[in-house]
Amino acid sequence: MSEDRKERKSNPNHLRTVYLINVIFLCLLTLAVLAGAVILFLRYRETRKELSLIHQEMTATTEHAKTLYTDQEVERLVQNASQESSEEARRKLLQEMQSSLETGKSVLTTLRTLYPDNFVVSADDQYYFYPILKNVRTNPFDSADFAPGDDGRMAYRGDNGDVKTRFGIDISSATGTIDWEAAAEDGVQFAMIRVGGRDQDGTLFLDDRFLTNVTEAQKAGIRTGVYMRLNCITDEEAEADAAFLLDTLHDLAQPVDGPVAAVITAPSRDSRAYGQSRAAWTSHAKTFLDTLNKGGQKGMLYSNAAGYAMMLDLGQFEDTDKWIADRSGSLYFPYRFTCWQYGAGKVKGIDGKVNCDLLVLQE
Repeated sequence: MSEDRKERKSNPNHLRTVYLINVIFLCLLTLAVLAGAVILFLRYRETRKELSLIHQEMTATTEHAKTLYTDQEVERLVQNASQESSEEARRKLLQEMQSSLETGKSVLTTLRTLYPDNFVVSADDQYYFYPILKNVRTNPFDSADFAPGDDGRMAYRGDNGDVKTRFGIDISSATGTIDWEAAAEDGVQFAMIRVGGRDQDGTLFLDDRFLTNVTEAQKAGIRTGVYMRLNCITDEEAEADAAFLLDTLHDLAQPVDGPVAAVITAPSRDSRAYGQSRAAWTSHAKTFLDTLNKGGQKGMLYSNAAGYAMMLDLGQFEDTDKWIADRSGSLYFPYRFTCWQYGAGKVKGIDGKVNCDLLVLQE
């Protein structure tokens, strides 16, 4: 051992210094441990508070589990409910359709029964649904109000004493020669007679037997009305059609005392009028009827259910008399009508069958 080390070891001041240093170090270490413990304790208390809040929130969520969902859960629940509702509605609809079809009703009749708030029509083996318009007067009759008699002719069977009907026919040169006296004796009270029309070249023509049919029907005491099938492709042609009809009526020795009708039905694919829009047909019909009105004639519209629903905006024809073609034996037309072409039948004085109509007058 060196002399310096021996001297320091034997020096009491040196020993006290080392001792003090050790005591100070131990005190500092103790203070550090205490400080760490305090910090840990404070953090522990804060953590307990956070855990308590989390627990409360979780408890609240659990208690309201039926109404608290994430956005994804809500979307999934809505989709599931929609699918379940659609499936239930589909099963119910199929059951109703099956029951209806089993009674012998057609698919179209079944759909019309299932959707009473829609004007349901069929075209090209497809079914179309049009909401029934609120601004157009509706048909006040039900299917039981009309039925054929023993002679096969349709008649009103309802209990409304203000309803009057007349039996009639609609004819053209294609009907052939008619013995109008025999027809009158057989109960024909009115006749709708074709004036003419517009051919595929767009040329207006007069029906070959128009003048003869009108004159002889009037002599037989049969009320006469007229009709013209629209084959126009512009409003200008529709106006010219009405002017042609007015001129023809003006030249008659005796004026007609029945309806003056515009016939609008779906044209064939090879027709010059094929492919026109609903708006175009509506405009043509309005132009035709407005021109008639200016000439002193109140016009009537003729079509079948599909034509009325698909070719015309009936909301623009509220005050127009309507002639409906329906040969099903049970009239289906949601709107008020004046005349019903219900089928074909035999009439004395006419070879073969002829179109039969019922004029319905509501006083």
